[in-house]
Order: sequence, then structure tokens, then C-alpha cells
Amino acid sequence: MTLTPVEDVVLEQPATQILLGTPAPVRIGHVGTPRPKPSPSLKRPSKMPLETALYRPLVWKGSTGARHAFGHQAFRFLRRTRDRSPNTAMNTVLADGLLHRSDIVTVEVVRPESLAGLEPEWDALWRRCPSATPFQSPAWLLSWARHFAPHRCGAALLRAEGRLVGIVPVFCWQGALLLAGTGPSDRGDALIEPGYEAEAPLLLSALPDAAPENFERIDLQQLATDSPLLAAENPTEWTDERMAGDACLIAPLEGENGLGAASGRQRSHWRHALRQLARLGGSVGLVAPEEVGTAIEDLLRLNALRWGAKGVLADPLMGAFLREAGPALARAGLLRLHEVRLGAERIAVLMVLAGPWAHHGYNGGFDPAHAKLSPSAMLVGLAMSQADREGVTQFDFLRGHESYKGVWGARPVPMQRRIIRRPASG
Repeated sequence: MTLTPVEDVVLEQPATQILLGTPAPVRIGHVGTPRPKPSPSLKRPSKMPLETALYRPLVWKGSTGARHAFGHQAFRFLRRTRDRSPNTAMNTVLADGLLHRSDIVTVEVVRPESLAGLEPEWDALWRRCPSATPFQSPAWLLSWARHFAPHRCGAALLRAEGRLVGIVPVFCWQGALLLAGTGPSDRGDALIEPGYEAEAPLLLSALPDAAPENFERIDLQQLATDSPLLAAENPTEWTDERMAGDACLIAPLEGENGLGAASGRQRSHWRHALRQLARLGGSVGLVAPEEVGTAIEDLLRLNALRWGAKGVLADPLMGAFLREAGPALARAGLLRLHEVRLGAERIAVLMVLAGPWAHHGYNGGFDPAHAKLSPSAMLVGLAMSQADREGVTQFDFLRGHESYKGVWGARPVPMQRRIIRRPASG
């Protein structure tokens, strides 16, 4: 029999260690050669169920550079198939019924100059993720990247049948690879479509390739305790440490106006403040879409009046970011700007980000000259009532343990931080 050599295709493990041990990549031989004995990397580890050993994914890196995740049974079939071009071999496996097309995912890396081009499908992915927050949306993160990490924000992508099902945007700062948005964002995480959370190790292993600069460690901050990035295994030989992040304070929305968790005294104070404002001819409500730009300017002005140079929004970079992010969030339907007016004057503004499971109170400001009217209390109660009317079940006060949050029924919810370090060189 004449042997027909073909281009070798390498099946390699992702950086996350999928099977026990640290096996070398498996290289397929030429067509017509006797089937080699299974590599030790493909043997079922002791105490591992056969089904787990067969279907835990390997990664096939084809000639295009895309990484395809397959089960072991499909891999054994690929060893016997004659045509080893990535697309044809994949279609053969699908036709043979070894895998469903939805079981095959690819991992891609996007450079900073291409990140903005993902906005439409990124936004569609965000809307398919019921556990997402606005801090993972393109409206927030693309605005953030343009101001805080211009030309320095890449991303790792996960696709199934070409559809975007996962994204982790990252940037480098002071030797660390960080989630995009770190700093101004009170929450961070990968954005992964339900059903694909188990592929988080593939995204994690691709982060070094997505880094636009050299780095020493991966620093994942403000992760929820059920984050897929916490559950994902370390890349091979990397080590990690975990610690508490900054807790976010969350109040349940229940009872009349969604304020059932607030103290009775606080509810009475809120109603009294609203009546007092009405007697003075004032009003509360949501800022109209066409006034978002001017309301953001008033937010920055009023925050400076209240907090001066020590306020978070006093940083000119934060101001520039919010001037862009505010309208972008409004266009995406993720912004709620609540205001208090006294006559024609806007005396208080509260910025709230609207997500699928909660509204998140981000920041606000008021004119200290009108402090006796309790404008902040009016706005918080208004924001919680609006969130309740929109059908979400929680109001997220985000980071910070200010005492006023407790009287509205907010309780701390722990967050996590994970630092993953490269193996020592040499």
C-alpha cells in the first residue's frame, strides 16, 4: 500500500489542564500508518467515569489558528479520517453523529483596533445573559476603553457556529492583565451565554494571547461568587490566589413601591420629603432621553458641589467617560437618570444602570443648599420604586458601606478577586 502523506494536524490541550498529568501535544500520523497506541494523555484517569473521559474537550488548533473544542470520541474518529483539513474534518465528525454542531466552539483573539466592530453581536450576547450587569455591556466598556485604555484593550472570544457566545475584554496596567472596566466598574466578569459556562477555561487560557502588552499576572477583580472565571481551572503550571473583593450591598425589592425591606422610619421620611417638595412646587422623575447630555453635566456639577475634589467624579477622565457612556447607555436602554427639580432648577441627580436582574445605583449629586429637602433620600426611593415597576427583584447599591444603604434594607453580598501568576522562569 502506498502511503499518502498529508499535512500534520496537532491536537493540543488548552492551557487549562483537562486531564490528569501534563501530557504533550498529540500529533496525528500519515494516512495509512497503523493506528498508534493511545497517548497517555488520552487514557481515562483512574476514578474518572468513562463518559467524562470521552467527552471532556480537547482543543484542535487548525491551520486558520482558530481553536476547536472536541470530545475524545470525536478525536479518535479524526485519527481515522483521511481528509484532515479543519473544515472538512469537522463536517465529517458532525455527519457521523459523534458531535452536535452546538458542541463545537472556537476561541478567537481580538486586537484593540477591532474591538469596537464587535458592538452589535456583543450587545446581542449581553441581552441573552440573564445574569449580566451593565458593566459588561459594550455601551459601558467601549466608552471606558476609549478613555481609560485607548488602543490597549483586547478580548478573547468564544464562538459556536460563528455566533458570539462569550467575551472577556482585557487590558494591561502596571504589569497586570485586568478585566476591562476595572476601576470605574463595581462588578467584573466574563460574559458567557447560558449553556456555555463550562467553556470558561478556554477563554481563560486565551487571555495571555489577547493581552496587548506584556504582563506578569492576571488580576480578576470584583467577581461574583458564582462567576465562571472563579470555577475555571488555572492554565497549566500557573498558580493562583483568591481573596475577598469589595462587597456590594443589595436590597430586595418587595412590598409597596418595592420598599418593603427599608425601615419603617425611612419609608415615612421618604413620603414626607416628597410631600414637602410638592408643596414647594418641585418634582421628581426620570430624565427625558433628549436631556441625558445636560443631566450628565448637572450630575458632574452637583457631585462636585457635594463632595468637592474628593468626589469620585472629580477626576476629569471620569467626567469625559460619563459624558460618552451616558448617551451610549441611554441608547441601549440601560440608563435611568433620576432627578429632583425645584422650579426650573435641577437640584439633584442619581445615575442608575438598568440590568436584567437588578438596577445598580452608580453615583449621584445634589446641591448642599437644598440638603434640608433630603434630595438623596427622595432619589433613592424613586429609583427603587422604578426598578420594582420594571420587574427586577433587587436594587444594587454597589460598593461602599455608607450607612444610608442599610436603612433601605441593603445587605452586603461578598465578591471575589482571583490573581493568576505565570510559572517561574528557568
